[in-house]
Amino acid sequence: MKTYSYVLFFLRLAALLGAASGLSVEPVRLCNHQRYLSYRAVPSEGTSLIECPYHLAVGEEVKRVYWEMWNDADQVGTYEWDPVNGGQEATDRLKGVVDLNRDDGGLQLTKLRYDLRGDYLCGVELTNGQRNSSSKEEVLVVDNSGHTWEDKYFGICTITVNYTSPAVFPEPTLRAGMFSVELNEYYEKVVQWNKIYHINGSVTYSFKDASFKIDENSPGEVSFKVDMGVSKSNGTFISLLTMTTFSLGWNEHGCPDVKEKDHKGVRYFPGNNGACRGGQKNRTKATVTCQGGYRPAGDVDIVVMRCNGTTLAWQPEEGKTTTFDDLKCVKDDGNDGNDGNDGNDGNDGEDGNKAVVSIGSPNLSLLFVSLFGVVLLFISSLP
Repeated sequence: MKTYSYVLFFLRLAALLGAASGLSVEPVRLCNHQRYLSYRAVPSEGTSLIECPYHLAVGEEVKRVYWEMWNDADQVGTYEWDPVNGGQEATDRLKGVVDLNRDDGGLQLTKLRYDLRGDYLCGVELTNGQRNSSSKEEVLVVDNSGHTWEDKYFGICTITVNYTSPAVFPEPTLRAGMFSVELNEYYEKVVQWNKIYHINGSVTYSFKDASFKIDENSPGEVSFKVDMGVSKSNGTFISLLTMTTFSLGWNEHGCPDVKEKDHKGVRYFPGNNGACRGGQKNRTKATVTCQGGYRPAGDVDIVVMRCNGTTLAWQPEEGKTTTFDDLKCVKDDGNDGNDGNDGNDGNDGEDGNKAVVSIGSPNLSLLFVSLFGVVLLFISSLP
């Protein structure tokens, strides 16, 4: 029986504490999931309303909702609303820019100015005297004027970019360079920025002739990217504009270069057809022949292959069956093409051996003697 009394006591205490702690106030938020207030938007319930989310326990009633605006450690504005009298006159920076006719405690701005950027909190007081307030939340007023200008030049696995941002208030945060989807980060950034400060406090950023190269050491799925935004004082980045540029060739892998070995040389066609990630592009033709000072030793004197872009392997040209290893190259010592033999290999000159004409040939000597005799006869006949 005593145990039951203890349990009942704690249940009643928990219910009492739950009722006492029913009021909760969350951080203020912008309507329609906005991330900032746009200076150039027409103020309205859908564009310039700051909401005060709070929750009540059953039976609790709101006596008033109050707002405070802060600039660092200084309070720079207040506003109060109650269910009976509605909105009361706002003060300091909020004076004259708050809709006093709302039927809830929301802070709807009727004008937007640069100096309305700051930290806001809201609080709720109940008829039972209980009070609670939210933490401070930074609200940005962002002005984005002018146009973005970008100029790009594409080379062989390279890109060169010139860029100018619009004028942005507050001073924007910009990131630009080569971005990898694989790493989800910039792996090479633009480091030299120029800044122009305008009289209204906005800032324009630019850079010129930023060049980047893509090669076999670059990470996967790369693009050139510019991300412009604004940052809150806690470091939270809010993106305003993203521009992405890429080329399909930047992520292309090729067939590995054919190794020149065993006295064999390789020529590619087209000659400048390398893939950005290394090797030769799809359909590149590789012609393999013996290097200077060497000659084919067998029936194969040339090998032609094509790069297969799917398998990234070299395959014999269509209609051909010979491969790199089928070509044998030996030193060309000026003999008859039988690897240094004297031409009498028992095959009586067959197997396609080349004929060699020598100055010492008997037939050629006889011809010279005959011509010499004719000349002497001609001379002797002269008067």
